[in-house]
Amino acid sequence: MIRYLGYPCINMNLSESTSDSSGNLVKVSNKNKIFSSRTIRMANFSLQKASELALSNVKDLYTIMEWNVANNIHFFRISSNIFPFIDHPELGYRINSLSDAPEIIRTLQMIGDIARSNKIRLTCHPGPYTCIASPRQNVIDKSLMSIECHAELANILNTPDFAINIHVGGNYYDYYEQTAISFSNSFRKLSQYAQSILTVENDDRGSLWSVQKLYDYIYKETGIPIVMDMHHWKFNHDLPNMEDSAQLALSTWGNRFPKMHYSESRPKAKPQAHSDYIQDKIPVLSSNIDYDIMLETKQKDKALLQYRKGQTV
Repeated sequence: MIRYLGYPCINMNLSESTSDSSGNLVKVSNKNKIFSSRTIRMANFSLQKASELALSNVKDLYTIMEWNVANNIHFFRISSNIFPFIDHPELGYRINSLSDAPEIIRTLQMIGDIARSNKIRLTCHPGPYTCIASPRQNVIDKSLMSIECHAELANILNTPDFAINIHVGGNYYDYYEQTAISFSNSFRKLSQYAQSILTVENDDRGSLWSVQKLYDYIYKETGIPIVMDMHHWKFNHDLPNMEDSAQLALSTWGNRFPKMHYSESRPKAKPQAHSDYIQDKIPVLSSNIDYDIMLETKQKDKALLQYRKGQTV
């Protein structure tokens, strides 16, 4: 059964509007919007500026977490852009090297406290260029660095059921076995902690990775849990029934709490594109295993709140 619904990274209510002294919603300026992914152009990068932006990002993340508590939301994906260029091959740095590190770490620990005390599950999803199976060593190196940076963030937050979710990234060698070998070899280079919280997700193209192929080639070799994306499943599956694929994915989680993704096709766009809101009832894919669902809709928290008004979760 579905335990919690969540939304990813950006709080649309806080980034687009806020309440005035009378409780009315008013549009906020870019200067005053609440969001946790401020960045800087590479040409203007400095460690000091990265520190200032990271501090602003974690402070706003704290505000977003307070909003989640007030709105009874128990599942949230943290932005992967809190620390500008932290995983860049030349510009990269460690959190402790930032001048604002003490306050940044203290704020992240407070966010972790909010999450634990209010039973809010936190996860993250590094970008599409995180490809540890790539045939290019520089891509592998940057991808491993990115995962370790996310693991460092997760360690500071210290919340249960945290997951760093990635895609295999492609079928680089034209056959799955060799790509899986490359993935597994890179996976073993990660720290034990990063390995322990990594998950892998199915793709929305038939030439890439279905739930079944992830199970056969990745899970059996590494033990990495599979996050089933129901929207992706529609365009790429080996098993004819979504319930069978869900059971296969859920079986990989062991003593970790499973999660899935859900979205719908965006009207007047390619079918794989994500919709703004949820129009259908989210299917319940297992009657004997509880799991969380991340809503990957364009309107994020607004879509979650609208869905809850019409559906009991």
